[in-house]
Amino acid sequence: MNKKLSNVEQFELTKDDYSEETKFTYTDAELLALAIEFAVVNHSREVGINGEPRILHILRVMSKQKTYDEMIVGVLHEMLQYTCAQADDLREAGINKYIVKAVIDITRRIRDDKNENDSYEIITEHVKNMDLDYFESDDVYYNRIKKNPLALSVKIADLEDNMDLNRIVGTPTEKDLERTAYYKKQWEMLTSEK
Repeated sequence: MNKKLSNVEQFELTKDDYSEETKFTYTDAELLALAIEFAVVNHSREVGINGEPRILHILRVMSKQKTYDEMIVGVLHEMLQYTCAQADDLREAGINKYIVKAVIDITRRIRDDKNENDSYEIITEHVKNMDLDYFESDDVYYNRIKKNPLALSVKIADLEDNMDLNRIVGTPTEKDLERTAYYKKQWEMLTSEK
């Protein structure tokens, strides 16, 4: 199991977690600002597949959301996949448990038979190259997302942004078109059952 997600059990939710009182008292706007700051700091040196700073993609996904909770998940949706931040770091920063659970659910997990100690650079290369054998199956991943409304809303926006060929500098390559076709298939599966 991915070492960053090894303590997922502590993020299983109960009805009370959706109205939890935390030791932190933030307004929704303050919590969103905190999440944006956390994302900017943690993604500051990352570059997306198209060569632009990854934070631009993250902010576009966030901006497509309707509620504060969705926006917070949107701005944190790649945190556990691409940075050394862990779920516990989000909780310690004051992010509510059900939001952290949505971020965990939207994070694609490394297959159990792969090296959980791979560096973030190696993991990122597997993502860029769409090495789907390195990660859990699409069925497992998307079934988990469909069970979490916050994760589902953000994943749909994530796929929509990833399918936008206008983000590609120059003429899209064959690999860009293949990746877009893959994303479109996943988007259709998620939106047809929504």
